[in-house]
Order: sequence, then C-alpha cells, then structure tokens
Amino acid sequence: MSHRNTADNNVEIPFKFTPQNEAVIAELLKRYPPQYKKAAVMPVLDLGQRQHGFTSISVMNEVARILEMPPMRVYEVASFYTMYNRTPVG
Repeated sequence: MSHRNTADNNVEIPFKFTPQNEAVIAELLKRYPPQYKKAAVMPVLDLGQRQHGFTSISVMNEVARILEMPPMRVYEVASFYTMYNRTPVG
C-alpha cells in the first residue's frame, strides 16, 4: 500500500475511539482467544471507518495499536478489501 499524506489523511491527525466504541471493541475481543485478537482487524477497522468517516492512516495506526499487531498488517487488510474507504467519501 502506498500512502501519500494529504490535509485530511496524515499521521499528524489524531484518532481515538470514543468510549462507546471502545466498549464495542472490548465486546468484540471477547469473541477471540487473547493470542488471536488480531483476527478482529476487520470489524475494528469497520468501526473506525464508521466513526471517522473513512479509514485514514490514523485510524489504521490506532487499530494496530489496540490489536497489538504491526501497522503494515492493518494497511494490507485495508488496501485489499474495497469496503474500506481510504479517502473521504462525498
């Protein structure tokens, strides 16, 4: 995946999940054994996209942090599946 920083999609733009979405993530992670929590990458990316409006680099980095996986693995998922909008829509 290649990423070019733009005004609305760069690592300087902070992203954190809302407390409500953090609770949703906690519930999601209960479905997976601790050593396989990275398997929740797709639903957590979807949640981040719904909150932020698109799957920005900051969203992907936060997902990687929460799931304790290399950011590149999250980027690979987001770039492979067309359901993740990596640029603002509309």
